[in-house]
Amino acid sequence: MPTVKLIADVAPSLLPMVRTPGVHISTLIHEICLELGHYKNNPEENQARFELGNALEHAIVERFALDSPNKYMRPGELMLDDSIGTPDLFQPHSEIDDEIKATWASAKHGPGSKHFFRYEMQIKAYLHMVGWRRGRLHVVYLNGFYEKFVVGDPVYRIWEYLFTERELTANWSTLMKQKARKQR
Repeated sequence: MPTVKLIADVAPSLLPMVRTPGVHISTLIHEICLELGHYKNNPEENQARFELGNALEHAIVERFALDSPNKYMRPGELMLDDSIGTPDLFQPHSEIDDEIKATWASAKHGPGSKHFFRYEMQIKAYLHMVGWRRGRLHVVYLNGFYEKFVVGDPVYRIWEYLFTERELTANWSTLMKQKARKQR
């Protein structure tokens, strides 16, 4: 048998996030979810999981944008009320925001669940920022319908939401209240 030694046990940074300094919508949503107890802050979260999910999301966004350049656009960063949002994809002619998520959670979770709360807050925020009402949430469940440590095949689902102006305004108000609390 050849001599073998481990030379790395950390995932490479596949797609480093470059962000404009300031208050980001995703940070506000993370803080709200922590306060509500939807999940716990885990500073030692597995970097390989994060990088894999981020790379998969990026690949899906790129595929849509490349396949249909007249339909989809990558909007980059948006700013409203000194808050920054970074939507994944827009369909400007249809006024639709497409958000892509990769998750290790079971595919039994869906719209309206505690697990989707942050996704739905995010999509509502971006829609409010551009004055639209329709969004699509693409979710890749990496472990499928796993239960009791039995991992299933990946599942890909897309949901379309149509929000009222009231829902979008209420969501934005919640985010701005969170921002104001943190800036005190």
